[in-house]
Amino acid sequence: MKLRTLLILVLTCLTGAAGLLAEDKYSYSATSDFSYVSEYVYRGIKRTSSALQPSVEVDLPNTGQGDLDVGLWASQPLQNKRSPYSTEVEGNEVDVYAGYKVKVDDSLSFEAVTTYYWYPDAKKSITGVPVYQTRDSYEVGLGTTYRIFGLSPSIYYYYDLVRRAQTVEGAVGYNVPLKKLGTALDFNLFAGTQSARDAFPRVPGPAIHESYNYYGAELSVPYQLSEHAKVHAGVAYSGNDKYLVGVPRDHVSVTVGFTAGF
Repeated sequence: MKLRTLLILVLTCLTGAAGLLAEDKYSYSATSDFSYVSEYVYRGIKRTSSALQPSVEVDLPNTGQGDLDVGLWASQPLQNKRSPYSTEVEGNEVDVYAGYKVKVDDSLSFEAVTTYYWYPDAKKSITGVPVYQTRDSYEVGLGTTYRIFGLSPSIYYYYDLVRRAQTVEGAVGYNVPLKKLGTALDFNLFAGTQSARDAFPRVPGPAIHESYNYYGAELSVPYQLSEHAKVHAGVAYSGNDKYLVGVPRDHVSVTVGFTAGF
């Protein structure tokens, strides 16, 4: 079974299951999204060129002392090009994640998160040239967000158990309502640093250490079509302070998508 077919089936099943839960006596909600990006850039590093990125998330509010959400996100590149001399990985990615958020009050919240990253197209060689691409990894993290004067500053710490990588990322979000247009402008600035003790775990020999800093800004405009559906468009800039082989330092990407919730 092709990966995109499998993803469609999984997303459909999760969305359907979430719908059944939402009709139950418990307070559940679900959100599905289907987006297009001109470039997929993650933590300042370009992963693929243009891609389709479907996702589904189920939220379970007031679970114990906080809110629990679980989700599935995928990236399907629209190009199949591969270069053995580039760190660019034009392959699929599937992420399964969960987060547990505790709100201290209306302004302060803490969150624990975990993500499993799966790269089904990862290979040890391309046309006979060794590349040893990472097959999968598992990450845990902790963070806090504080809302003040319309701003939403946050800081998170992540640890990748496979790559033995530590990441610290800070961000500041701001929302500007455009009531006459029935929409808003969502701004987000972020910066982070990552240090990996085993950046390429499948490469034989001594572990390869790698560290770099990254930064960026995002602007998105959502438009509500109905109570449970909206479209969104945005542009993002990101970069890193380390010129990796085959990866430009700066990136500008465009995103358009459709979101539905119930």
